[in-house]
Amino acid sequence: MMSTFTFKFHNTKTFFLSLSALMISLLTMSQTHSTGVVTLTTGFTVEIEVNTTTDIVTMTLIGPDNRWLGVAFAAAGSSMGASGDDVVVYNSSGLQDRNMTGSNGTPNLDGTQNWTVTSDTTSGGVRTLIATRPQDTGDSNDYVFPDTPQSIPLMWAMGSGLSFSQHN
Repeated sequence: MMSTFTFKFHNTKTFFLSLSALMISLLTMSQTHSTGVVTLTTGFTVEIEVNTTTDIVTMTLIGPDNRWLGVAFAAAGSSMGASGDDVVVYNSSGLQDRNMTGSNGTPNLDGTQNWTVTSDTTSGGVRTLIATRPQDTGDSNDYVFPDTPQSIPLMWAMGSGLSFSQHN
């Protein structure tokens, strides 16, 4: 036996407005933008995703598991490598939040480590590291990730081993 159901909308304007409101709320529930996977050099990539709803930034670094990996974000209006640029390094001590000194010296270790490692796996000589931090940490040494998609000034370096020293 087959049954047929007919829906009759008494107020199509209300239905349309309710449906529109639902669609808008679904579209605005989570606002994220991403760099996509950026190849820095053969075998070393980074992806930055900014979720402006949760104010959380997720960084995924993929590279050799036997070398230190580093990325830096330039402060607004500064040249790359300038004093205060935000540096994130994975080395034999783990993930470190650092900042440039404005010279060719070793970046300073930040007083507050704002990145949290959520995953650190290695397979076949490749490390995949996922870390999160607030979009704006309130720390003057940290880059404030933008609310809208735009260019992120980025530097990178990779060491010849896991001990943090001169890069290649």
